[in-house]
Amino acid sequence: MKKTLLTALVPFALFAASNAFAGTQNCAAKISAIQAQIEVAKQYGNTHQIAGLQTALAQAKANCTDAGQAGKAEEKVRKAQEDVRKTQEDVRKAEQSLREAQAKRDAKKISKAQEKLNEKQFKLREKMEDLRQAQADLAALKG
Repeated sequence: MKKTLLTALVPFALFAASNAFAGTQNCAAKISAIQAQIEVAKQYGNTHQIAGLQTALAQAKANCTDAGQAGKAEEKVRKAQEDVRKTQEDVRKAEQSLREAQAKRDAKKISKAQEKLNEKQFKLREKMEDLRQAQADLAALKG
């Protein structure tokens, strides 16, 4: 039972992990990753996955261009920048709410506003990391 489950999950995990980077790697790397996944699927005898991966490989060979990949990476950076901007605005609003609660000297409202601010700041750190990763991916593509 465990072996069957592992046999089914390992190729899927590899496929899912490589798809996360599919939009941000050059075409040669993308094709190489798909070929590696096909080999793993063959080792596990996963014929359905092999067929799907062979289709993905054919599409990548026919349609992938490094300029297209760079365009996707640039779009990912723009989206990440917008996410950071929106989250920074959320942090500013949470800071304002905290200042208002502090002005009223209401301990319960202060505590609640502080929690909300901490949450927004945590989200901002996550968005900043996403942006840094997107920028690194773009830089790697542009070499």
